[in-house]
Amino acid sequence: MLNVAAGWEMPDDGGVDSPGDGRAGWSEIAVLPQRLGLMDELSAQENVEYPARMIGELHERRDLIDDLMDALGLAGLRERYPKETSLGEQQRIAIARALVLRPRLLIADEPTGHQDAGWAARIMWILREAAGAGSCCVIATHDRELIDGLDRGFTMADGRLTGSVG
Repeated sequence: MLNVAAGWEMPDDGGVDSPGDGRAGWSEIAVLPQRLGLMDELSAQENVEYPARMIGELHERRDLIDDLMDALGLAGLRERYPKETSLGEQQRIAIARALVLRPRLLIADEPTGHQDAGWAARIMWILREAAGAGSCCVIATHDRELIDGLDRGFTMADGRLTGSVG
């Protein structure tokens, strides 16, 4: 479902209206995959900056980059490379990278999967802030606490949405 929403795959039946058409930029759609997709040769800060650098808005996004890194506990890790950080820290780097352009659509697959309860709650707060600023956040998760904090939720079984939760 997340790949369909991102525009990377076509649905088996019906259609989907989303900004993703397989070519949408990071300001339209950002994806936070379970495998995180960090670039090993870039520092934590460079990974977060990457989308802004790619569209030529690094200077304009500097304050947001700093705010995201601070909010996600990454300020002291700016110069570290992904392999020098924990999996939870890597996930938070990927979250900051996904939010740095304030995308219209954020697709997040298990965004708290590598976090303890405190960081999971903080990430939920950050995602709610992103939603309040205009990003539609589509989250796939099995985390009951995260589900309980969502505005709307749906269950999925055998590739079909089967009902709403919450």
